[in-house]
Amino acid sequence: MASVAGPIGKALEIEAVSEGRDHTSRWRASSRMSLRQGTEWLVRRVEGLFGDRPFEAGGQVAHARLSLDTHWREDADPARRRSWGAGPSRQDAAESCVPPETNGSTIAASRFSPTASMSATLLDLFRRRFACHRFQAGRELPAADLEFILEAGRLSPSSFGLEHWKFVVLRDADRLRAMQAASFGQAQVGGASALIVILAKLAELAPDADYAQRLLAREYPGEQFAPALENYRAFFANTDVVAWSISQCHIAAANMMTAATAAGVDSCAIGGFLPGEVKRILEVREGAYEVALVLALGYCDEAAPSKQRLPLAELVDYR
Repeated sequence: MASVAGPIGKALEIEAVSEGRDHTSRWRASSRMSLRQGTEWLVRRVEGLFGDRPFEAGGQVAHARLSLDTHWREDADPARRRSWGAGPSRQDAAESCVPPETNGSTIAASRFSPTASMSATLLDLFRRRFACHRFQAGRELPAADLEFILEAGRLSPSSFGLEHWKFVVLRDADRLRAMQAASFGQAQVGGASALIVILAKLAELAPDADYAQRLLAREYPGEQFAPALENYRAFFANTDVVAWSISQCHIAAANMMTAATAAGVDSCAIGGFLPGEVKRILEVREGAYEVALVLALGYCDEAAPSKQRLPLAELVDYR
């Protein structure tokens, strides 16, 4: 969006400031310019969050809050005063559509209308992501980006709502080298800025485990719980629990790699490792978890290859 239309835009128009204007006029003009830029930034952010028409029916998030922090730098000379608009961090932007009364723990149900631009952006992320096999040495991953990636994993869907994953973040050089040795010497493991080892829950998924019953009660409240628990017992008794739990963790892994691409972070999914050795490095109690996948994160030191995928016509049958 090049400008803000309507009454707001008209109110923010900046008059030309002549050479003869006093300090107060220059300060006012500078402040109004900063306010205009901040408003335009906010409108673009709203569009990014809610679509092309954010405030029309079907396009807004219920009870959403939006905020723009404006900081003032005081100076003895009014001519040198400036208004500095600080846009929200990635976490703040994500929280901007969380109802205040939920305190960030849940997102209220609301109508959602995807737009063509949002769909195109998502496909672009899928096309851009690739498996990096050599990361830039010594470059740290910002904590905010790491948290953003982990949040994408946390919000992933799971069977019965049991959230089968446990994320273990490794950044220590010695542990990265140990993980590389346990991953058949793959250089991207030892050279990553950070590793996320995804552990698949096992013991906690047992039907009588406190964890399983607590999450099932959350997913199936009230009178729904007892029949849901019986159904889960039957499913659990006839399922390869290890394979099932690992497969659920792969859902979270895919979302985290897409989120990493959105944050400008490269990734590589590592499925080649010695599970027993990884559990020894992480001091994982036997029977509690199985190693599902290792995600290597960082900034690639090699050019992105061209995307190679089979066409849909070769992959899809319509019946």
